Amino acid sequence: MKIRKANLTANHIPINQVYLHENRKENHTLIAVPDLEWSILVSYEDEKEELFLTIDQSLQNRTTREAAQELAIKMVQWVTEM
Repeated sequence: MKIRKANLTANHIPINQVYLHENRKENHTLIAVPDLEWSILVSYEDEKEELFLTIDQSLQNRTTREAAQELAIKMVQWVTEM
């Protein structure tokens, strides 16, 4: 498991840590943001654009559009570098 610093604020809620758990046997990564009570499971097979859209749409249910986009960009970068 890796922990990354997001260093964002959305709706006056600080978003600090993002947890990434890579499951190589099942070919997916679990991304969790405890500050938002949010998580998602993404497949290794997802392309960057598809990954961004999936994460962004899911995050918009929990935070502002701008924060969701900024966080989704960071998450895609972190997941693809693993």
